[in-house]
Amino acid sequence: MRVAAPGAASRASALFLVPHAPDAALSFPLRLAAEREQGRVLVAVGFGGVTESSGWGQRFDGWGCEWLTLNLPAATERDPACASLRGAVFAPHAAEPELGVELARRIEDLLRAARPASVYLPLAVGEHVDHRICYAAGLRAARLLEG
Repeated sequence: MRVAAPGAASRASALFLVPHAPDAALSFPLRLAAEREQGRVLVAVGFGGVTESSGWGQRFDGWGCEWLTLNLPAATERDPACASLRGAVFAPHAAEPELGVELARRIEDLLRAARPASVYLPLAVGEHVDHRICYAAGLRAARLLEG
């Protein structure tokens, strides 16, 4: 079931923050299934959208997950050099601190509303710019709520 906005999320046992919708299946499939057996699971997609034509909304629904998009533009939308995986991963990218701050703000709103017991962030390995921003923003949001 789609959640309209970060502040509209209801309590979840686990939150999975992913840069792009396919990363939920690539990075967390078994953990997501195990958490789903324990309670409500929420998947938040940081960049790009989950369109009907992509099929990801239906997949999340089929897995029994609630989901939402945080609606920030993906690297491919921000920089034409990122249109290829090689460009997104290996090309030098300008720092985008304002994007990370905005994503952290949206994640913080989501954490306040959902109050998950567990939060899963993308791996901090590799060089894909969206993955790095998503990981750092997740850490930032969690630290803001701690302190």
